[in-house]
Amino acid sequence: MPSNGIHGDLVAGLLAGAGNRRPAHQGLAPGAGLLIFDGMDVLLQAAQWHENQELALTCIALSDGCNEPYNLLASLADRQSFQYKSLLHIFSAGNAGQEDCGYGAGAGWGNITGGAKVSKNGVTVGNTDAEDQIVSNSSRGPASDGRIKPDVCAPGTAVVSTLPDHEYGTLNGTSASAPVVAGITAQLIEAWRDWTNGETPPSALLKAILLNTAEDLGTPGPDFRYGFGRVNAAKAFADLKDEAYVSGMVGHDKQTQFTIEVPPGLDQLKILLYWHDREASPFAAKALVSDLDLKIMSPSGTTFLPLVPQHSPDPEQLEQASVPGRDSINNAEQIILPQPTAGTYTLTVQGTLVPLGAQPFVVSTSLQYNSLDLLYPDQGERLLPDTTIRIVWNASSGTAPFQLAFSSDDGKNWKHIAEIPALKRSYLWKVPGIDPAHILLRLVRGEEVSLSEYPSFVAPAPMGLQIDKKCPDQTSLSWNALSGASGYVVYQMGETQMDSVMTVSDTSASLPLQNPFQDHWFAVAAQFDSSQTSMRSEAICAPSGLLNCQASQDISLMAINSPSGGIIPDCFSAPLPLSFTFRNEGLMPAEGCCFVIRYDQQVVTTHCYAGIIPVDVPVHVSLDSILE
Repeated sequence: MPSNGIHGDLVAGLLAGAGNRRPAHQGLAPGAGLLIFDGMDVLLQAAQWHENQELALTCIALSDGCNEPYNLLASLADRQSFQYKSLLHIFSAGNAGQEDCGYGAGAGWGNITGGAKVSKNGVTVGNTDAEDQIVSNSSRGPASDGRIKPDVCAPGTAVVSTLPDHEYGTLNGTSASAPVVAGITAQLIEAWRDWTNGETPPSALLKAILLNTAEDLGTPGPDFRYGFGRVNAAKAFADLKDEAYVSGMVGHDKQTQFTIEVPPGLDQLKILLYWHDREASPFAAKALVSDLDLKIMSPSGTTFLPLVPQHSPDPEQLEQASVPGRDSINNAEQIILPQPTAGTYTLTVQGTLVPLGAQPFVVSTSLQYNSLDLLYPDQGERLLPDTTIRIVWNASSGTAPFQLAFSSDDGKNWKHIAEIPALKRSYLWKVPGIDPAHILLRLVRGEEVSLSEYPSFVAPAPMGLQIDKKCPDQTSLSWNALSGASGYVVYQMGETQMDSVMTVSDTSASLPLQNPFQDHWFAVAAQFDSSQTSMRSEAICAPSGLLNCQASQDISLMAINSPSGGIIPDCFSAPLPLSFTFRNEGLMPAEGCCFVIRYDQQVVTTHCYAGIIPVDVPVHVSLDSILE
């Protein structure tokens, strides 16, 4: 992403914003470490940073042409992913969805904005709205050689992120969708490192999991609007944790087989073969180098082939649903089996064309049960009353509507919220303006019921936070009282995040300071019992300098009397006098002080005043020949 302007700030904040000022606006991977590059420099330097700093993930959200062929940057990106097994590039698809960029099918097709974005091993992301509808300007595939692009899609419409100077704004388009997927992937990497003592997962595995667990939208199977579907972070995490995958290698004209046990009552079986392909020559008419093929045999002996979209430059063909067949241009192949029969399934990976040595691959095996799972809020989130949140859930396909309700008395009584159509997977809800309370949510469809695993805590955040005083050694804060609060937790910005520094019972606090001449950020949360606090207030800044605080001795420059303001020529013929006025704004008289006088950004001289400086009495200094 560009390192100048506000676009980069918005992308970076959506990916990794810590939510220090506004906790409700955290990024997808809060506090993740970021490196900022200018434009496509990230591809030129990624290998070096991967080797030296273990760079695992890039997010590139800028345009570089439209319907570009497989070019130098695409080849470079693929070479890096193939060579460095834990490096993954994520790209925005672009916002040219209504344009005709020469694919041959007219406006609305083949308008991915950049050659690197049609690399084989990266993840290119389209833009959906909050209702899982593709946004009209989200760039569409195919790639110039007919391959599936985008790979996945994600919400990227009117999302709030960071701006310069600690402000916030909205971001729209695939430049918002790409950091959503990058943030989810960063979370998966962090989880894997927790499970494996710090190792970084293979990026081919991450891509396989992301594609295969995505919610299939649009026409059945992969298509050129949604790719393999809208990313599903919860399913991706679960499949990665449950090791729902197998890895292997296959040589030319060889095959490798695996078996999986499918339990009874499964709603859907999704199998995806993926491999990081070697880079092709730049501007190759066909980018695929190694051609692998997947097939599945059921317990009854029926053979199933991958779903392949029709990529002919004909809008009617491009609109059609994928059909089973052999895929000879993509390095991701997916088979979807609805309501599969229980039993042993045999998976075969065929090395149809493997010209440069054995090809590593990953097979993701995602078992989709008849289920209803409330996702958010579900884990004891802090909510603000009278604010609107989006309740989100996963559900298998069905025709019955959902019934949504909440309880504020631990499930004894339930209040109906809404009946929601069967195809929806989210609902905008205004949190009730109630006294601090724990709230459970209940989602029902037919006989299926899903409850919040942990209750959310609804309580207002303290208001009216202000800086009352900032002195050399301490700062004083105050805020408005909240009814029912037993205390307040005070936060101060640490090295990278807001740290709780003290708990008080009153509505004011004094905190020690080491350096008053730098910015300091503070926030406060209300405490309602020994274990539960409200959401933090919006953080406020105590800017550099003193506020409402008199030091014992505080010398302040009042005015420069001469030379007067304006341009001073560099060819004046005589020494230029300098005069200025200062005073002691402290509490006690001071004994002497020194001034450094600069002209044209160079130190000219240091002048020291040796007399007693009384309190609040202007002192005039005149120097006859300081500027020559």
